[in-house]
Amino acid sequence: MSEREAIHQTHKNCISFVKKQLQDPAINFLLQEIERIGCPLKAPFFRCERCLSSSTDAPRFTAAYVLGSFDGHNESTTSTNSNNNNSTYTNDNDEDVLSTSNFFGKPGIVLCEDVMEKYKKADDKTVLLHELIHAYDDCRAMINWKSCDQLACAEIRASALSGECDFLYESRRGKMDGLRGQFMNCVKRRATLSLNQSSLCQGQNNAKTVEAMFKTCFNDTEPFVKRI
Repeated sequence: MSEREAIHQTHKNCISFVKKQLQDPAINFLLQEIERIGCPLKAPFFRCERCLSSSTDAPRFTAAYVLGSFDGHNESTTSTNSNNNNSTYTNDNDEDVLSTSNFFGKPGIVLCEDVMEKYKKADDKTVLLHELIHAYDDCRAMINWKSCDQLACAEIRASALSGECDFLYESRRGKMDGLRGQFMNCVKRRATLSLNQSSLCQGQNNAKTVEAMFKTCFNDTEPFVKRI
């Protein structure tokens, strides 16, 4: 397979990943909830792109929620995804929270197809769930993403509700230090790591910020009745 063919195959794999994950009940529920509370999702809401300049680059993220303006925010909307219509959110031709012109001012989720391929993320639905929780929070609360406190809250919720701190994922990372308090420790660790990687919050005592915001944000499980 030529390099060009390999790149094309990686792109196709990413698109297939998104379409597969859109059949997941939790992901489908989040998409519907985002629209239900007034934020219509316009295609392409998900975009598969190459994020590494070379094979030796160290990735900054696997996927990222892209800031933008929801058209019709706070207006009554009807979900267009009741029949799992994948084309509503994807376009086949085509740091955790980013500002970019790729979406022409519209919010969305970038998936780094080359990073996903390199680190075997092809079956990891928590990648999408994490970013969709950011999208939900952005719609619900219109978060000030330039506030480290609010960013900490968003990262606590995304880590707690996406399933990324479940036993299976933690054991794969080699982070199992015992079952007692493991889940909350994982959420705190991953939220702190996200803040440390943020250009806004670098150099600050992010562990302290996460600890201060933890109780309130960890206990907020909206739109789920309980954690997945």
